[in-house]
Amino acid sequence: MTAYWYDGDSTIGHRLYKEITKVEYVKMKRKGRLTQPTNSYQWETPATNLEEFQQISVAWEEAWAKVFAIELD
Repeated sequence: MTAYWYDGDSTIGHRLYKEITKVEYVKMKRKGRLTQPTNSYQWETPATNLEEFQQISVAWEEAWAKVFAIELD
């Protein structure tokens, strides 16, 4: 799962964060044994200024346009 969020203001600056969550289940050889999934988290900061925000916005817009173009065909 990937989540994005924004934080900031004119005093501390603006940030776009990306959190990637991976959930992995370990297969057990014995039947009936329950195991807890292993969660791993990774954070990135894809944008820290207006220029980076604009670049990401254009890239996402192009990616969504491709998705919708495929669905329309």
